[in-house]
Amino acid sequence: MTTQELAELESGEEYRPVYSAFGWLVSPGGGLLPFLNSVPMRMIDRAGRPPKAYLLTPFGAQALRLLDPHANTRVLELSDVDAWQHRFAQAWIHTLARKMNWKANLEKVISFDQGKRNIRCDVLIQRPNTRLFVEVEQELPRNNLWRAVEKFERWREYARSQKQPVDMLFVFNLPGDDAPSTIQNWGEALGRVEASGKLNCRISYITVADLNEKDLSAAVEIAQPLKAIKVKEKETDAPPVVSEVQSIRKIPSYVDRFYNGYLESVEAVQKAHSPEKQLMTFFNLALFIYEASYYRDSDAVKYAILPHASVWMLRHYLELPANQEMLVELKQALNWMQKRSGQMGMIMFRDNMTRIVWDVFLRHHGFSRGGGLSVMFYIPDFQDIRSDFWVKVSYSDSHMGKGVGDEYTRHFCVAVSWMLTGLFSYSEELGLGQRPWKKIEKKFNPRKGGR
Repeated sequence: MTTQELAELESGEEYRPVYSAFGWLVSPGGGLLPFLNSVPMRMIDRAGRPPKAYLLTPFGAQALRLLDPHANTRVLELSDVDAWQHRFAQAWIHTLARKMNWKANLEKVISFDQGKRNIRCDVLIQRPNTRLFVEVEQELPRNNLWRAVEKFERWREYARSQKQPVDMLFVFNLPGDDAPSTIQNWGEALGRVEASGKLNCRISYITVADLNEKDLSAAVEIAQPLKAIKVKEKETDAPPVVSEVQSIRKIPSYVDRFYNGYLESVEAVQKAHSPEKQLMTFFNLALFIYEASYYRDSDAVKYAILPHASVWMLRHYLELPANQEMLVELKQALNWMQKRSGQMGMIMFRDNMTRIVWDVFLRHHGFSRGGGLSVMFYIPDFQDIRSDFWVKVSYSDSHMGKGVGDEYTRHFCVAVSWMLTGLFSYSEELGLGQRPWKKIEKKFNPRKGGR
């Protein structure tokens, strides 16, 4: 995403040639598909005529990759208004920084711990004497408090590697009436993290309204400190945050560069309400998790190694507080099947495994049988190339979203198939159960000859 004003600053061109270039990219003519979509954007609490944002189309992304094979592009869905607002706020802050002659980087990835770990901020601003790490935040309901806690813990890891305290600025893109509750939730998340040690961060916040009709320097000066809200240990009305994922909360180095995108995909799933968005956000999450390990020329593709990043993310997702009831039932179902697998025929076994997929995992995400989504649990025959159980997913409607065609649908289905198959093939790595022979091994008694 970009804007007319930002393009002028970055290119050094005047208004008219940039305006003409955007006009052609939106409507190129000559039988070409649009490279960009032009979308009116209104920042929350910003008065006046809404400026236009320019979003890359799927065709534009393909053209960009042809021009630069190393370009890392991701197309924003036209129905994802939250993603628009977040990225437009980033672009606006970046533009304000450029007007101050401050160097700024969008979605800057910063390495630390001798290059072993990474962290990403929405906008990194280099002021005359200090760096300012800017995070753009929108609504934070209490059932997403875990995300704020994990973000602060990540920043604490980075801050520990720095000699000076880290200056952070949160910009809340919220209507005035909604801001207090969200700011309070961030304060509570900060309190939960500081209960185990200080962050070594100076954290302040402003709202988008504070940026209106001010230069960025003046807006930063009026920023208020984010105060940590202490939470009583025995508070009974607080929902679970991250205690359930304690065993895997430390983010391994091979997940670092995917982690922020993964969190965005999870948040999109949790915010989806319409049937179309429920389907698309679920597909996007599955594809993100899958491609963390199975991208082009990855080790998992070339050498068939364990897909560490994908398995880690899938387990993390299963153990989120919002998925706790589903996870408990999934463990019960798989344990029940393991105990009875030798007592049922293949048809009954297949039926029960299919029911676990549909009635536990997919129903939790709002899906059911009889629609365009088809899920088949396969039991291998003696002549099949595959000798393991696996799940095949297909989707009959290739027009499930604007700009999404058969090729995208195929990638989505491959990703969901891997995710559902992984519930069985990586059950121990996902914490869903133990390999059956390990239980048998515990009964082995060498004095009795193993019996």
